[in-house]
Amino acid sequence: MTSSYDAIIIGAGQAGPPLAGRLTAAGMSVAVIERKLFGGICVNTGCIPTKTLVASAYAAHLARRGMVYGFRIGGEVAVDMKAVKARKDEISTRARNGVECWLERMEHCAIYRGHARFLSPREVQVLQLVARGLSNREIGATLLISEHTAANHIRSILRKTGCANRTEAASYAHRHQLVV
Repeated sequence: MTSSYDAIIIGAGQAGPPLAGRLTAAGMSVAVIERKLFGGICVNTGCIPTKTLVASAYAAHLARRGMVYGFRIGGEVAVDMKAVKARKDEISTRARNGVECWLERMEHCAIYRGHARFLSPREVQVLQLVARGLSNREIGATLLISEHTAANHIRSILRKTGCANRTEAASYAHRHQLVV
């Protein structure tokens, strides 16, 4: 199966989903390829889980120092690490599912779950990871980036703005936050 898109985004981490949103809002067809977990490192193993664990530790710290704040807790403050981990997992899962649902509901956006491999500058093959990443199997998806999408966009900017050349048009598009 071969499909053609105006843009292909590899990875649904921090930058991928907002870029997909902006491109689809500009009327472009977009394919997003994610091989593992939506949301990337920040949502799954970095920022959000870490800050969740730190918040739990801080709450325990404040509870232990209650006398400083004018209150007493009857008994020792104990930390239930299974409950702390469950809270962290629930928050990360909710964020990951939010990113995935947002992309799935986006018009003109197709989601591919698998490993992206470039076959040429404008052709990407999607492979499904099998046996915990030890081997790849083609899932039958070859994605093509439409050849003239970016060039047509730059030409359109040249016509509309009177820019002297493509470099000036690309600079104009960047300054005015137009999608290129």
